[in-house]
Amino acid sequence: MIANAGPYSEGDWVAIEHPKTPEGRSVPLKDFRMWDLAFETKYGRTKNEIGEHLEPHDPQDIFIVMRPTTRKGGKKRLKVLNPYTGKSQAIFNEQVKSRLSLKIMNTNLDRWILLNQFGESVSPTLRQHIKDNTPSPMPTHKVKLIDKNNSFFNGLDEMDFQFHEASYFGAACLMCPQNAYTPLGQRLMTDPENFRNGTDIQNAEVEDMVQTLMQSLGMNGKGGDGYTVIPNDVQLVMGVPHFNRNLTKSYTSKPSLGALIRAKTSNFKYNDRSLYNKQAPNGLETMSAEDGEHQIFYAPFSNMNHHFEQDFNFESMGGLFANYPEYGAAHLLESL
Repeated sequence: MIANAGPYSEGDWVAIEHPKTPEGRSVPLKDFRMWDLAFETKYGRTKNEIGEHLEPHDPQDIFIVMRPTTRKGGKKRLKVLNPYTGKSQAIFNEQVKSRLSLKIMNTNLDRWILLNQFGESVSPTLRQHIKDNTPSPMPTHKVKLIDKNNSFFNGLDEMDFQFHEASYFGAACLMCPQNAYTPLGQRLMTDPENFRNGTDIQNAEVEDMVQTLMQSLGMNGKGGDGYTVIPNDVQLVMGVPHFNRNLTKSYTSKPSLGALIRAKTSNFKYNDRSLYNKQAPNGLETMSAEDGEHQIFYAPFSNMNHHFEQDFNFESMGGLFANYPEYGAAHLLESL
């Protein structure tokens, strides 16, 4: 019996394993349809107590639905994508154990990728290469918006998406942004935890040396000097190449899920210590700037600060029958 039975559509998040308690006990979501007393008898706790302490799913078990696909053996199937691995596969509807709701939170990004072009039409650079019959320096990807209702692209359904020319170090032009209002080193003088031993000057010198080394590689050891992205400035798209965690290698054979970031130009600057930024070709701006105030950047979905919540919004069960004391008629409704 599937806990949240019903049609699935593009953009739905699902898990193929039951949620678990901190003790490791699986809790099928269909059990939340049990009578309260029957549930408490089975688990020793109320539904609210269990629901508040369910463990997050393993990322390997989480998928976004790409589309319903062909049946196999008469059973319905879904084409799904795991954005953490970039792998897509077909699963049976009955393998889905729970629906999930995605929540994107404020994210401090130490790395993002410059975009060369996006939109409904082919970029001028690509158009010239087509006219001259010469190879394009970067492939163009056709991507789809996941959340069309909250798009900052004025209702675009699909768009052409092209990465900026690759830098010396990576598969695309990788940049290390900073928040313009939190310059490097500011936290060293405001966080007393950094200065418990030795003098302030000695500790500041050590911290600065470590920061210099890490930021030369585009990393941030403090977690406070990158650019802070808020959920309203994030647009999820499907069809972009999959990247590794450090954004230094892409897999064009594995179209995955990514985040386009709408950033106000005056709110960020680039870390001038980063070797990535020093090697960036053709300047630091994206050609996707929609106006003089904003620019659009890219980061993989897995780099965004996010979490999933269990979807307990069961469909109306209608009438209940006394001869099914634990679930009422839930199992009959699931089979419809």
